[in-house]
Amino acid sequence: MFQCKEHPHGLEVSMSARLDLVEQLAETIQKVLEERGLKHSCFNVLLVMREALVNAIVHGSDKDPGKVVHFVLRLEADGFLSMDISDEGKGFDWEHASMSAPAAHAVHGRGL
Repeated sequence: MFQCKEHPHGLEVSMSARLDLVEQLAETIQKVLEERGLKHSCFNVLLVMREALVNAIVHGSDKDPGKVVHFVLRLEADGFLSMDISDEGKGFDWEHASMSAPAAHAVHGRGL
């Protein structure tokens, strides 16, 4: 499942907790940003989006395609951009999570 609604202030997506759908969403977001003259922001936005969605799918939803991940991208008139991502997982105590930076060569650990 991949449902996407674009609106004047951004887009809303509901998707199955599947890693292969992350790139489909990345392509959609890149198109939206480019159409709105924000091509210069694509790399940074897509990097953050990928990290957060992979965390929601892997850690929050346990890669269960029966679970749904919600994503909202808001483009504000003042140039600010925000993303909200939610999943059907049990959550975690982020206040007590390790906030140490990963090693430069690490392939995981940048999500927080």
